Amino acid sequence: MTSLAALLCDGRPLLIHTAQAADQAGLVAPWSDRLSVVEVVPESASVMLAPAVVIRPDGYVLWSAQGRGAGAPGLAEVATAWLGAPAQVL
Repeated sequence: MTSLAALLCDGRPLLIHTAQAADQAGLVAPWSDRLSVVEVVPESASVMLAPAVVIRPDGYVLWSAQGRGAGAPGLAEVATAWLGAPAQVL
């Protein structure tokens, strides 16, 4: 078992996602040089209320896949706003 603090110790934002939200990891692949990605297996469904969340290095939730209203930014838009333009794929 790994703690959230240990996952954030490198000072990079973190995308935590379940297997059901693995597509979210693919969306942020162009930012992999600036964003850590971890797939988790929650002990129970109530442990992780959203299938994917981005957590800032200070521990605050920056984005969640659950509860996004109309007009709320998607993951790629949040990644661009917080991490800059995606890396060029060669």
